[in-house]
Amino acid sequence: MSGGGVGIRADLGPGVGGRVFRGQELRLAVLVLVDEPLLERARFEDCILYGPAIILPLDGTDFGGSTLGASADAVFWPIPPRLAGPGGAILAVACVFERCTFIGVGLAVPPGQAPLISGLGRT
Repeated sequence: MSGGGVGIRADLGPGVGGRVFRGQELRLAVLVLVDEPLLERARFEDCILYGPAIILPLDGTDFGGSTLGASADAVFWPIPPRLAGPGGAILAVACVFERCTFIGVGLAVPPGQAPLISGLGRT
């Protein structure tokens, strides 16, 4: 008999399994470490999020009902399709930003992807 175990795998949706913030005013820089700028599976609801910061949304990160706080051309930072690394950006992996307002925050996206960011409104 081998000593193998049974593994359980759950495919969690964005915003499930991470930290939850509701109705708070937060500086994004204090939520991450300098050497590990990562938000993973976090859920933000009705929050005001302050920069200065650049977010690189990955793996289904959703911005449902959120607003940028500035015009799209001031917020979206085009990145090359073969980006070597995040270069100081905060990686938002499978996060949900629901009804949030972003102030002084940019979004790093591949060219042409800005209109496809899920749920994001513009002011």
